[in-house]
Amino acid sequence: MKKDNLMWGLFGAILLLSGCGSSGQAQMTPEKFKDMYSILLKLDELKKKEIITEAEFQLQKKKLLGDEKAP
Repeated sequence: MKKDNLMWGLFGAILLLSGCGSSGQAQMTPEKFKDMYSILLKLDELKKKEIITEAEFQLQKKKLLGDEKAP
């Protein structure tokens, strides 16, 4: 249950910050950069613990970074 809460919390944060990537209209600030970096680190940790798959990691990374090709 705790792992699920962590995962959904990260996904929520990704949705909030997704406008901060290269295709987003929001300006990148140092605070937003730090938030994005910490989310990437947490996603990597979830991947290493096999809570999320490599494909899920890549998808969330693309969304976070504002990759236009992300579904």
